[in-house]
Amino acid sequence: MSCFINQGEICLCSSRIFVHTSVYNDFLERFVKEAKKYTIGDPMTDVTIGAMNSEAHFKKVKSYIMIAQEEGGTLHCGGPVTLNGKLGNGYYIAPTIVTGLPDTSRCMQEEIFGPVVCVNEFNSIEEVVSRVNATPYGLSATVWSENNRELINTAHDLRVGTVWCNTWLTRDLNMPFGGTKESGMGREGAVDSFHFFTEQKTVCIAL
Repeated sequence: MSCFINQGEICLCSSRIFVHTSVYNDFLERFVKEAKKYTIGDPMTDVTIGAMNSEAHFKKVKSYIMIAQEEGGTLHCGGPVTLNGKLGNGYYIAPTIVTGLPDTSRCMQEEIFGPVVCVNEFNSIEEVVSRVNATPYGLSATVWSENNRELINTAHDLRVGTVWCNTWLTRDLNMPFGGTKESGMGREGAVDSFHFFTEQKTVCIAL
């Protein structure tokens, strides 16, 4: 799942999921069930979640989980995990699913960069587009629908650098990549890479 791959330590991992009210309860039940199947431990073995990349980052992600609960969120699964043996000092966090947070909460507005995802429901496309856009970041988004017209219109209205429709992390290096607002530093990929790694210079010569 796009929320938990690589312990959520990918800039493109999903940190918020908006689900239509008509399928919200069913989705949440299945989502939590699947998240609990993840195994945690040494990534060189047959597990699906390894350790966070540092103690400092572990503490940061752990603090966001605590903040989510303080802000009124409901924790359905996950949180810090202590393993036995040689892994006892590792920085492990299980896939964490939070619901019930307002859009203005820190966990809905800031980048956690860990295996933590907030799930909320919505009633209309116009509503959810407005809510998705109401953050200071805009690197990527994923839209799932059986209606192609809805996919195209929603992708157009989202203020993000990349929109995946009915897929995730499908990327052609010949296409530009970057974010909007406070996400990213311009564009890279294709011809944009030349602009990204070079600077223009103006030279004036009197003849």
